[in-house]
Amino acid sequence: MPRVSANPSSSRLFSVASTVRAYALPIILFAGAMYYQLFVIPNAFPRSHYDVLQIESYSSVDKVQEAYEKLESKMNSAEEAFDIHEFLKIRYAYELLTNPLWKRDYDIFGIDEQLHIVESASKHYAGKHISELDFPLLQAQSGSMDHSSKVITASDFQYIFPDVKPWLMQPQQSFSLFQSQTQWHQF
Repeated sequence: MPRVSANPSSSRLFSVASTVRAYALPIILFAGAMYYQLFVIPNAFPRSHYDVLQIESYSSVDKVQEAYEKLESKMNSAEEAFDIHEFLKIRYAYELLTNPLWKRDYDIFGIDEQLHIVESASKHYAGKHISELDFPLLQAQSGSMDHSSKVITASDFQYIFPDVKPWLMQPQQSFSLFQSQTQWHQF
């Protein structure tokens, strides 16, 4: 026989305590997971160059220049010395986002091939004033060209494979009730 309590309020207390015990761990785990997703994960990734310049993503080159000039004037007018590493990040973001090819690669693919320059410049210019820095940080390679409009022609293939003639092959598939056949026609 089940034990029946003489006091109904004690059974209610027992019921509330068991409910709290049953749900305490899932609530704590849920709160920890939310904290991790909202605060830890976003801070684990480096800030984008747009965030460094305090502008919205995919802004135009004109907005990038305006934001840089605003930040630079704030740094020059401030009485206290700014961290050289922070200024180099701002300058690097400015140079990267004002070059149309680098900006396109960064916006589309997130390519940032020259990020090591900020670290090496920070070590090189440690303890110096902003006015002593050499600019530009990024050097455009001579002879660099936009390969997006490069079209491969038959003469390119003849240069690569001089003894081979290009063939145009067209697969044609004929269906019958019992079998499927693929035929290749050479033109």
